[in-house]
Amino acid sequence: MKSLAIVITKAPFGTIHAAEAIRLANGATSYGHHVSLLLVGDGVLVAKKGQKAEETGWTSLSPLLEKMASAARARVLADLNSAKQRGLSQGDFGEGIELVERDTIFSAIGNSQRITIF
Repeated sequence: MKSLAIVITKAPFGTIHAAEAIRLANGATSYGHHVSLLLVGDGVLVAKKGQKAEETGWTSLSPLLEKMASAARARVLADLNSAKQRGLSQGDFGEGIELVERDTIFSAIGNSQRITIF
């Protein structure tokens, strides 16, 4: 069993990066790997609850993140500074998504055997 840090830096809509990161996380957890999804920069927008993405032709990813976090399938960490810069607070995120200082993000990266960035 390996530990994997998946860093999401892109917004949830306009590219497939965030969706592919979540797909990778889901696959890795199904094989028993420990996964940390780390939301940094525009990546924090992926976890914003209440998005109506379907109207744009995209899929809202926040319910998937919340499901993975609340079921303890993956640890989902959103960077506090990135969230503040975008006007977001803990109430803007779903259950199980942790709003953390950047040091916690760095720790998760340092404690992982593999890192991938989207």
